[in-house]
Amino acid sequence: MYHAKSLTRKVGLNYKTIHACPNVCILFWGVYVDLATCLKCGQARFKDVGRSKLPIKVLRHFPLIPHLKLMFKAPVISELMVWHRDNKNTDGLVRHVANNEAWAHIDALWLEFATKPHNVRLWLVADGVIPYGEKNSSWSTWPILLSIYNLPPWFVTKKFFVVLTLLILGKEYVKMHNFDVYIQPLMGELQELWKGVAAYDVLKAKGQRHFTL
Repeated sequence: MYHAKSLTRKVGLNYKTIHACPNVCILFWGVYVDLATCLKCGQARFKDVGRSKLPIKVLRHFPLIPHLKLMFKAPVISELMVWHRDNKNTDGLVRHVANNEAWAHIDALWLEFATKPHNVRLWLVADGVIPYGEKNSSWSTWPILLSIYNLPPWFVTKKFFVVLTLLILGKEYVKMHNFDVYIQPLMGELQELWKGVAAYDVLKAKGQRHFTL
């Protein structure tokens, strides 16, 4: 476990621990990072355990941006990330998301985004699971996953390419009114990506490898 964590940390795939209000009113993150109690309900952030203070509720955030940037540094994966550009069907059949009306609609709305094949199209899924298959357990786990639609269809849902972005843990089932609170760190990253982040493509010619993702 130690060596695995050391390796992922070195390549920039570590996770961040974000404390949450026990009632999930806010995350102690961003402008609220230094608060000890929730501004909305007054609940304490920590509980006393012996001489230590432990957070009552924790969210784990696996940053998306470093993950995407690393994909363009691996030659084989970087080539797959622009697969959709050269492999659109011309017979009217839908074999990949790039062939459907929704993709064309996005292209029409954001022409500049559409002209750059390196730009990433993402699909988000969230669902609660009971760990270890224990049906009587009161503990729930909610992984927030992203699939990358730039890839060939036979890779989109492969475990290697599915990106874990958030891990929500707790005894209470995640409900609609607090899901928006939990997802804030991911939304912040997506907004940052929409503005553009500096990236490096190992397959481009020298002098042209730096680009905006």
